[in-house]
Amino acid sequence: MNPVLGLMGNIAGLFFDDGRLAIAVLMILGAVAIIAHTGLFAEPVRIVFLVSAVMAALLENVVRSAGATMAAVGAALRQAQDRPSSPRSAMPHGSERTAHTRRG
Repeated sequence: MNPVLGLMGNIAGLFFDDGRLAIAVLMILGAVAIIAHTGLFAEPVRIVFLVSAVMAALLENVVRSAGATMAAVGAALRQAQDRPSSPRSAMPHGSERTAHTRRG
């Protein structure tokens, strides 16, 4: 496989793994194009709108991803706590000794 194509595929994966972010960025670019075409706002206003809208979309994506990660971690912790632990009485005698009780 061509390394350049592999790199391009990895970069594209950053944008298309999360469809919501890609759609938001496309909508923002479309809105800026419409605003620029109509000439309703001065160029500095359009630039501020573009930058702030993209930053808001990225922030929303990070918050949503962090929430999903925290939910997965919480579910894994609850699952681990729900598992029954082995009782100490099932351990063979002598295995409960610690290093400080063994002498000589």
